Amino acid sequence: MLLSRLEGQVNGAPASKAARSDGGGRPTPGGLLSELIDEGYFSQPKELGAIRIALQEKGHFYPVTTLSPLMLRLVRKKELRRIKDKKHWTYVR
Repeated sequence: MLLSRLEGQVNGAPASKAARSDGGGRPTPGGLLSELIDEGYFSQPKELGAIRIALQEKGHFYPVTTLSPLMLRLVRKKELRRIKDKKHWTYVR
């Protein structure tokens, strides 16, 4: 029984996880935001709603409540800056 379990593993990980780790899975919101950064989307300050719309145009739908902590994480990593513009935060590279 133990031998049959071990034969079902690839490099110490279950075969199902090894098949999913090839990078062909669904894109993550963080990865999509990194793509926007690389494309130069944040060369001008953008509000959170505009970022949500930019992701929607690419076919990815996320509420601002999901994007907000991700944006704050990017600010803390110093990949983006956050500026208070009137009553709203804007994000810029």
